[in-house]
Amino acid sequence: MDERLAAYLRANPELMRSYLELRIALLNPCQRAMMEAVPDRLMAEIVNDSRRGVTPPSSLASSDQKPAERERGSGFSEPAPLRPPPGVEICDRLMDVQDLRDKAALIDAAIKKGLR
Repeated sequence: MDERLAAYLRANPELMRSYLELRIALLNPCQRAMMEAVPDRLMAEIVNDSRRGVTPPSSLASSDQKPAERERGSGFSEPAPLRPPPGVEICDRLMDVQDLRDKAALIDAAIKKGLR
């Protein structure tokens, strides 16, 4: 927004309200629904909280004991054993059956040819 326009709108609150209503009306329905779902003040508080960073966890119960530190690993894990992908056995059986059918068809063709 142009700085002159911003100064003019700040000086005229009624025009500022109309300008903001027009901007909201031009939003797509999803954006408008999101704006109406959360009050402006709550959204400002959420933004301010995120600017401060993550706060450390706290508890009402006082604890003199510190939790035992876990031993960190190297991230290595055993690789999965190599094997054919699933379904290969089924394909092999299908091909074996088709091979038998093809051989039977060749034998039939040879017998028929020999009988002529």
